[in-house]
Amino acid sequence: MKIKITVDDIDIRDWSERRISNSRVYVFFNDTTCTIPFCRAVKDMREQVVPKVLKYMGLPAKTSVAWNAYAGCQCGCSPGFIIKDNAGIEAKEVFVDVRIVK
Repeated sequence: MKIKITVDDIDIRDWSERRISNSRVYVFFNDTTCTIPFCRAVKDMREQVVPKVLKYMGLPAKTSVAWNAYAGCQCGCSPGFIIKDNAGIEAKEVFVDVRIVK
């Protein structure tokens, strides 16, 4: 079953002290009652959320993006997508608020 996800907000932060080489995209569900397994939502987020983030950042739609359980932290508390090619822009951390459309 495909999950319908809508993007509520995209916030790009430049945290140069983190010294990340590739941009990171973290997705947060606004609906705290969401019972869909996060691993199931990753495929749908890649299809529905990532293209909107790339467009918002001014990156080409074909930009390489990979899911990583350790995108933001070595302990795995901040999973997210890593944008493999920043296309000449400085690496950013992108926080996306989404909700499930019922």
